[in-house]
Amino acid sequence: MVKHQFADFNQALKIYFRRTVMWVQLFFREKQLDNAGPTSPSNGLAAMSAFTSLLALFLMPAIGIARPVFWLLILAFFFFNIRWWNFMRREKGFIFALQALGLNYVLGVEIMTAAVYGVLSYTFSREKSVPGLDSSRPVNKNLVVLAYANASPFPYHAWTPLAILSLGSYLEQHGIEVEYFDERIHKKQRFQDLLMRKPLLVGLSTMTCFQIKNTLRLAKLARSIDPAIPLVWGGTHPSMMAEQTLESEFADFVVKGEGEQTLLELVRGLQEGKTDHSDIQGLGWKDSGKNILNEDRDFLDINDLPFPYDGKGEDILLEYIRRSGDTLENIGYESSRGCPHKCGFCYNVYFHKNVCRVKNVEKVRSELQKLKELGVNKMTFYDDTFLAGKKDMMQNILPLLKEMEFKWIANVRINTFNDELLRQFKESGCVYLFFGVESPDDDVLKFIRKGQNRRMIDEGIETVSKGDIPTLYSLIIGLPGETEEQMNRTLDFADEIRRRHPGAEVPIQPYVPLPGTLLYQEALKYGFKAPTHLEGWKNFTNDEVRNPWIKNPRLLHAIYINSFMAFRYERFLKNFWSSLIFGPLHTLSLWRWEHRNFDYFIELYLYLTYKRLGRFFIFVEKLIKS
Repeated sequence: MVKHQFADFNQALKIYFRRTVMWVQLFFREKQLDNAGPTSPSNGLAAMSAFTSLLALFLMPAIGIARPVFWLLILAFFFFNIRWWNFMRREKGFIFALQALGLNYVLGVEIMTAAVYGVLSYTFSREKSVPGLDSSRPVNKNLVVLAYANASPFPYHAWTPLAILSLGSYLEQHGIEVEYFDERIHKKQRFQDLLMRKPLLVGLSTMTCFQIKNTLRLAKLARSIDPAIPLVWGGTHPSMMAEQTLESEFADFVVKGEGEQTLLELVRGLQEGKTDHSDIQGLGWKDSGKNILNEDRDFLDINDLPFPYDGKGEDILLEYIRRSGDTLENIGYESSRGCPHKCGFCYNVYFHKNVCRVKNVEKVRSELQKLKELGVNKMTFYDDTFLAGKKDMMQNILPLLKEMEFKWIANVRINTFNDELLRQFKESGCVYLFFGVESPDDDVLKFIRKGQNRRMIDEGIETVSKGDIPTLYSLIIGLPGETEEQMNRTLDFADEIRRRHPGAEVPIQPYVPLPGTLLYQEALKYGFKAPTHLEGWKNFTNDEVRNPWIKNPRLLHAIYINSFMAFRYERFLKNFWSSLIFGPLHTLSLWRWEHRNFDYFIELYLYLTYKRLGRFFIFVEKLIKS
């Protein structure tokens, strides 16, 4: 035990000092970003995080003495190394001073937040001892627990988890008792309590991102409480990397693709005590140490599927309504599955096999009416493409949305609109549109199989800009084989979009190679090395991934974060408390963008500090809202 605690102590010190080195590396730009951060949940690390953070606070007086010296050195730099006319003409001295001030500010924020995180994580988030289960107690063969781990480090990213609600309502329809655990709204104690009831299995849904790490954490907790409980993984990542997921000791089954019928058949098989599951389509499983992947399952008729907010799902929906406030993204509705297009970076081609299914008008009317009766007035269509891009369906559904006075958000193709359809969108309550524009370059659009060209994009922007629906145009940089000229054209196109459509949001996202997508094989050809185990995919996000063909990945991360701060500030961060911190950074981001100056990008470290402390902020928000 002492040896184990000493190891935790040693590791905690390493983590803390590695973060200190990160700051030095940033300022002098000598090495690539090190992604270490004090995020381990173990008791020893939490305790030592608190200890080392308090030690940093103890050193604050020394830092206070150092700051005047630091500023004197900056002034000396101005007077002795830069002529005033060059300083004014080139602005180099000004931006150096501003960045030095920012670094000084961020250092203080880092120390304070590290201290708060260390103390409170030890106080509130340390692992509690969980009593073992009585092995003589029988399994509750009619109870299934479906869990959705936190999918983002940021507290404002929380939405109704249709991934598990759709499965749960289907199981309930067939007489199975279902309980949900949604980490965004539930305390961990609920998950432990549900496991103590000895359910038949635990279902875990995850995407290729930060969520994998949290899903593994839940799986490990389940194993510690009940080593025999079957753990069933599903969602986009396990579907596309089924065999690798099964290699994990914390995965017993994988549900590939659409999971309602596959999970029901697995439940029936486990209830009957079967050990051979070869007859269940869409299932991955283990047999005597071998991983077996059964044949894929055909798609269901989505008009026969139950309303996902029926049964226990209603409790989840009501809690999200209570928490949503002015946020529109929290409540989701699905009117279709799949997408008719073949974008090379998208999961759809593999997951939905380009099969696109749309609910009929009567089904949509019935479910919209149920949402209204439950108190929903604002929502997001989770469709990959709103109503699969079918204009005849839009003509039928838009009047329903208008009649029921919904406010809603949708993802639509840029070449969908004409003036009349745009007017109907506005009148029916559409308050936000999302377009995946990706690139202004026809060669790039053809390479990524976007199915649209520059002419379509220009005509779409001209039409949409005539209306007053808030709009987002998403762009991608860092694709395999992309030239510097092509990337610069994409950045310049962001300026063009904002000139033609003032106030539009234009996030610029680095390309992420997702398994199963058409571009994934291209990424491998260009030297991408895929993770060899499940946990290795946890950092596959726009701000973390480093593709080998990119000479300066930190530049792409800076552009990504800067475009968010510059162009999405109004939507996400312009409230009183956020503006105190992010207001000056927004101004700096606009300056950086105008001058294409991303040197000494300290905002990246402020962003990563906030991201590393995301679990703490989520905990605080959950505490306040509960």
